[in-house]
Amino acid sequence: MTFKLKFWAFCLMLLIFIPFDTFAQKESAVWYFGGKAGLDFNSGSPVALTNGQLVTKEGCATISNANGSLLFYTDGKTVWDSNHSVMPNGTGLLGDTSSTSSAIIIPKPGDASIYYIFTVDKPSYFLSEGDPISGVNYSKVDMDLNGGTGDIVPNEKNIHLITYDVTNAMQNEYKCSEKITAVTHSDGYSVWVITQFINKFFAFSVDENGVNPTPTISTVPQAIYPRIDEQGSNITAIGYLKVSPNGKKLAIAHSSVDLGGPRSGQKKSGKVLLYDFNNTNGIVSNQSTLVTGEYPYGVEFSPNSKLLYITSSIFDTEDDFVNSYLYQFNVEASDVANSKTIVNSSQTVAGALQLAIDGKIYRAGYPAFGSASSLSVINSPNTIGTACGYSPYNVSLNGNE
Repeated sequence: MTFKLKFWAFCLMLLIFIPFDTFAQKESAVWYFGGKAGLDFNSGSPVALTNGQLVTKEGCATISNANGSLLFYTDGKTVWDSNHSVMPNGTGLLGDTSSTSSAIIIPKPGDASIYYIFTVDKPSYFLSEGDPISGVNYSKVDMDLNGGTGDIVPNEKNIHLITYDVTNAMQNEYKCSEKITAVTHSDGYSVWVITQFINKFFAFSVDENGVNPTPTISTVPQAIYPRIDEQGSNITAIGYLKVSPNGKKLAIAHSSVDLGGPRSGQKKSGKVLLYDFNNTNGIVSNQSTLVTGEYPYGVEFSPNSKLLYITSSIFDTEDDFVNSYLYQFNVEASDVANSKTIVNSSQTVAGALQLAIDGKIYRAGYPAFGSASSLSVINSPNTIGTACGYSPYNVSLNGNE
């Protein structure tokens, strides 16, 4: 019997682009994710929240103000305000709850009232009439609207940036997968929002003028050969994309590459690739391979940007789940791939990894054939080797998952 993955992933992408003084920031103090799960880090330790309305299999995003008070959260399709009510114009966004990173929230530099929600559609495993692939879009939230609880500006909703073009799928022009991330520009003020498809990265600048729709495009060696099915759909898009807190490194997980996708074929073709990122000009370069022949999913850098953590599931030739690994790599090593340490091997299905404002990395995932009502945690992620202090199922979600 084939074991079907159901990743309960969580995202709070804002955190990853706050450089150096990350832990002075409270915009990342509240998380909502998974099946009405939530955590509040305002006290210094995570406290389970049960008032969230969000239900998502994968991507989501939450934003608080500088004092740590919740502003809004989204699954990429619907936006809930601080009262857990749907914003009046907060439905119909073009993300998808089955996209690895369905949404990311970016504050507008220089304006405390304005936020941009970037959404990522799923590539679609089964294309159907009336369900086009929407790609990457963004919507503008004005917190001065709706009595101060915020709303999406009507004429600045679902503004298109990139679409995965199924009619011309094997050409490398303006397309996307399920991946998006962000990092601070070297000016310490503006932001790069980064997405990827096949052998190209697209970095969009967000500054005091808003979102620049013309990206910086980087072409890298083609280590990824997406499986485009007979309907023209890319089914090799799953996995996370993250940038190190110092803005110098970028890591990407491709759960499948060319031997079948997440719904068919062998789940033994995935890769994790590491790159240099130039946060002055937005260029991605210097590709290297860290993991091959597995089904990787989550990636996250340590707070000091020196270590990289990866979750990866192992399947047999019948696509049955065997086990998963939590890896650590030293990105400053002369041979990064050979610096691999197995931090943990378990029956926990590989899930998302997320750095929190307490300096710890939290892991979503669930025991094979079990529930996911708690998170695992890496307590000392700056520490090399198993002394990083991995603690499985350590943070209760108070019955949610």
